[in-house]
Amino acid sequence: MRFKKNNSISGFTLIETAVAIFISILIITSSLYAFNRGLSFIQTARNINMAVNDIAGVCEILRQEADASGTIASRAFVIGNINNTEIVNIAADTTQIPIPVNVTVSWQDESQRQRTVTVDMLIRQR
Repeated sequence: MRFKKNNSISGFTLIETAVAIFISILIITSSLYAFNRGLSFIQTARNINMAVNDIAGVCEILRQEADASGTIASRAFVIGNINNTEIVNIAADTTQIPIPVNVTVSWQDESQRQRTVTVDMLIRQR
């Protein structure tokens, strides 16, 4: 009986291993990028939500001012909610009833980009 010698070695070649590592690195890198972008979108949405809440608060202040005096003064003031850079500008035309008011909230996000939310509304006395 003759035995045949088997010269094949099982396992992966160096090229197959390098390709597998490269594909793994691509998958991990793209996953981390997507995760980072997701966190950025969440922070932007949180800031916009905060700005809209601040606008609601400003609207209530303006309504109380209109109830007390019948007029609203155009002005700008600072609210320190969003990265301590939030500025609220109010433009009001007190010659009309109801009073047309434009409220603009602007701030800089973490990447130093200027962001703005603007709301136009009519305020009348109660």
